[in-house]
Amino acid sequence: MALAVLATAAVTALIPAAASYAADGPPAAPSPATPAGPVVTGPGPVADAGCRGVTPATLPVQGAISNMGGTEGGHLWWSNTPQDLLCIGTVVEEVRYPAAETMIWRVVAYDSQYPAGVTVLRQALSAPGAGDYYHDFGVHQVLPGFRELCIMASGPSGQVLGTSCVI
Repeated sequence: MALAVLATAAVTALIPAAASYAADGPPAAPSPATPAGPVVTGPGPVADAGCRGVTPATLPVQGAISNMGGTEGGHLWWSNTPQDLLCIGTVVEEVRYPAAETMIWRVVAYDSQYPAGVTVLRQALSAPGAGDYYHDFGVHQVLPGFRELCIMASGPSGQVLGTSCVI
């Protein structure tokens, strides 16, 4: 139990300070998006249950990919393996919905094996109304020759509403 508290404190210390808000207080917390279908995994890198991210990286705001404060589009946790390969742990995507609808959220990896990109995880997620929503994707994959990781959201007719990437 003490180890779990220590680990939580250590991870919390890595998270950057929250954005400041106007005097009327912070906005309401975002809601988790509701899964509208199964998580679909792509043919990409092989999942590795031992792959855990320990260092945070922020994904920039891009179109509908945004948190409530407009300060980030999401974030991920990464680490290096003993073989000096990149391990992507959890990816958190944040999306602003204009109305009640279902969108397709994706995590796409670009590496030496998939230079044109490969969808690592994809899921249809619904929102009951306009607002800010988030979803955690447990990627847990080692990416040899990593170049870029992107998150995307597309609407019901397939139009891309936002793409945010980190190198």
